[in-house]
Formats: sequence, structure tokens, C-alpha cells
Amino acid sequence: MSLTMSLPSDTAPYSVLHEQPPPCFLWIYHLDTTADAHHTEELQTMTDHTETSSALTSTLDSQVTEWREAQQTINTLQAKLNRLHGETSRRHSTLLALLAVTQLVLAVLVLAILIAR
Repeated sequence: MSLTMSLPSDTAPYSVLHEQPPPCFLWIYHLDTTADAHHTEELQTMTDHTETSSALTSTLDSQVTEWREAQQTINTLQAKLNRLHGETSRRHSTLLALLAVTQLVLAVLVLAILIAR
């Protein structure tokens, strides 16, 4: 049994088992291969974009890691600074108290000297 079909460009029936396809099939084949080439280009572009995206993601991940490490260092330094500020504040208060006591002692000595004359 032979499969046949009529093509608008051909008046004779075409056998599917025929070795040479008529020109319209060549045109469809050309469109198909052109589409394949276009899809190949699109796939290559998508692959390139994926590789670029992966590289950017990797870079971003490493920058986020560095930022987190820097933030941890900042937090540690801030805690040390707060502790030092607390110690300094206590020492300052102690020095002010000592100064007040010293001034009081000096005032008493000056008064004692003035009374002794």
C-alpha cells in the first residue's frame, strides 16, 4: 500500500516513500532548521545568563558572608565600647567624689589655719 497526498504546487500525487521530497517540504525543513538554530541560540543565551546569574549569586553570597562577619565584629566592638564607657563613667564618678572630698579637706585646713592665727 502506498500513501499518497496532493500538494498545491504539484499536480501529481506524492509517494511518502519517495526519495526526494517536493520543494514545499524543503521549505518546511528550512524553517524547521532555522527554528532549531534560533532555539539553539536562545538556549545558549539562557545558559550564558544562567552562568552569569550563578557567578553573581556566588559573589553576592560571599559578600553577604563578609558583611555578616563585619557586622559581628562591629557588634563585638560596640559591646566592648559600651563596657569601657561604663567603666570610665564609674571611674569619673569616683574621681569627682575624691575631688569633692579633697576640696572639703582643703577648706577645713584653710579654715583651721585662719582660726589658729
